[in-house]
Amino acid sequence: QRFKTWLGNFLWEDQARLGMEAYRYKGLLSMRGEAAQYVLQGVHDTFELEPGPTMKPNQGPVSKLVFIGKCLDETYFSTQLKSLV
Repeated sequence: QRFKTWLGNFLWEDQARLGMEAYRYKGLLSMRGEAAQYVLQGVHDTFELEPGPTMKPNQGPVSKLVFIGKCLDETYFSTQLKSLV
């Protein structure tokens, strides 16, 4: 999965280089072509991405992420996440 690869790269390589520090993050992710959403939970450089609820037939794909940390750059996250779509 592209998201999981991106998140791993951010946490284990890019965040220190960019001067960011992620303390806690969570979210509900919709992946293209999949009916099930995924639940993201993480602390520092450890995270889990597990299958979550199935989207309802009339529900469009929705993803929501929350990052708590220090010196987090909203533009960086927006650009990176849009590149995964």
